[in-house]
Amino acid sequence: MSDGWNVPAKNPQGPPETVETTFRTYGGALHKFLMYRLRHRENAEDVAQQVYVRLLQYGETELACYPLAYLFRIAAHAADELLLRQYKGPVTFDSDAAEHGLRHQAQAVPSSVGETAGPAENAEDLKRVLQQLPPMYRAVLKLRKCEGMSYTEIAKYTGLSKHTVKKYMRLALAQSRSSWLELNRTG
Repeated sequence: MSDGWNVPAKNPQGPPETVETTFRTYGGALHKFLMYRLRHRENAEDVAQQVYVRLLQYGETELACYPLAYLFRIAAHAADELLLRQYKGPVTFDSDAAEHGLRHQAQAVPSSVGETAGPAENAEDLKRVLQQLPPMYRAVLKLRKCEGMSYTEIAKYTGLSKHTVKKYMRLALAQSRSSWLELNRTG
């Protein structure tokens, strides 16, 4: 049965004995696999080179049993590592902008938030609650509520995925809400 890669399930001559013969035997299928996985010729060629180097580093003993499976497993890991490096750019966090947002948000708190506290006390309480948040939660909350950015814009700005931004926003709101309620119960 053909799987679309035109690779025999077993090498009829037995397993290749060297890295070079493995690449000669399965190189075309490996390149197709990497092109399918990475979508760019340059990336596929780079990863194929990494696979070759890894095979040379780890020796040929692993190739003896299942050369095709071993070759493609190394290729899949190398491709995943490349995609992860491309996806996870450096995360930047601007603490000055976050502090500015906290000050701006603390000043914008309506006086009706607390039953007995005045606006100045509410602002201080809110600042205390927000300071308890982890820095990335605070940053996401600030970018969403103060700067009015969408989840997609925040994801691009921070280098996080949109899903992670939504998760951080949900957790920031939940943690802030429980901290606020605890503060008003005890305060």
